[in-house]
Order: sequence, then structure tokens, then C-alpha cells
Amino acid sequence: MKNTYNDDPREQEAKLKRHFNIRLNLFFFSTFIIFTVIIVRLAILQFVEGPSLSQQETSMRVKDVPLSPIRGTIYAAGGEKLAYSTPVQSLYITLQKDYSKSERGMKPA
Repeated sequence: MKNTYNDDPREQEAKLKRHFNIRLNLFFFSTFIIFTVIIVRLAILQFVEGPSLSQQETSMRVKDVPLSPIRGTIYAAGGEKLAYSTPVQSLYITLQKDYSKSERGMKPA
């Protein structure tokens, strides 16, 4: 059995340097492998799965939601119709901000 206490200090220092160099090389190699895996995964997402994912995204953007437009008829005391609803499948959105100005700094009139 070797006794580590009787070794030469230069040999101990050389061993420590070797162990440090091995650990440092192992750290850089593992970092390289991790970044390589990340870059390869990003490339697969962009080039291989990209078209199908963008098609999925556009299909999820538009959503058809049926709205029931019938609200009922209002009758007068005599039984004649005062107000009635006509079933129309439409939805209107009013924008609060004018997005037609493409230049920055232009104020709406």
C-alpha cells in the first residue's frame, strides 16, 4: 500500500493538476455535448417539424363558435308583435384604437 503522506510534494501537486485538468476537460466536454443537443433539437424543430407546427398554429388561431341569435319576441298587451329578432349569424367587433396608421408618432385626427 502506498502512503500518501510520505509522497513527494511535487508528485502530489502533479497529481492534483492532472485531476484538475481531467475534471476541467470533462466539464467542457459535457458543456459541448449539452449545447450540441440543444442546437440539434432547435434545428429539428425549425426545419423538420416547423411546417406542421405552423399549420397547427394557424388552425388553432381561427375558432368557429356558434352563437344563438334568437332572443325572443316582445308582444304588446293586445297580442301584436312590437319587437322581434331575425336570426342572423354575424359578429361585429369595434376596435378602440386606430391601427391603420403604420408610422410611429402619428396621432389620429
